[in-house]
Amino acid sequence: VTRLEQVGSQTRVDKKRALEQVLSPVPIVPGKHMVELVGAKAKIRVDTTVGPPEFYLREMAPDPDNPTSIQQSSRQGVSGPDVELVRATVKGNVRRLKTIRSVLGQKISDEATTVRIQRWEIAQNVFRFTISEPLPPGEYALAEMLPDGMNVFVWDFGVDTTATNR
Repeated sequence: VTRLEQVGSQTRVDKKRALEQVLSPVPIVPGKHMVELVGAKAKIRVDTTVGPPEFYLREMAPDPDNPTSIQQSSRQGVSGPDVELVRATVKGNVRRLKTIRSVLGQKISDEATTVRIQRWEIAQNVFRFTISEPLPPGEYALAEMLPDGMNVFVWDFGVDTTATNR
């Protein structure tokens, strides 16, 4: 069992696309933002030759005496977190998780490569996530989906043909 630490992602504006927007006389060029993690590789490496990885997440129980401003899952009426496994694209020294395109402040597309996972509630506020397909080598992040999009804090890991740091 290896504990994954949350890492913060950052949103970056595509400067080339921003220049095209400024030079265009009509506002039809969509803006482009990328959600990225710093570094070409995650610290945690997973060996999938022994079987597919499984992930466990424990949510804090709600405290009626202390309301929280933390946003909950985007799936209303469903207990537990809405989590996606996102495959990152390595570009230089960053891992791109998602590309968001917008026109006049309205989101028109949201591009991310996700891997299907299944969620099981194994105890109160404890969830198990299993993978539905083999994970090819690459960089990945478990991301919680909130009502307004992906949480900027994700759990990242990498899959190698043979793991070196488990």
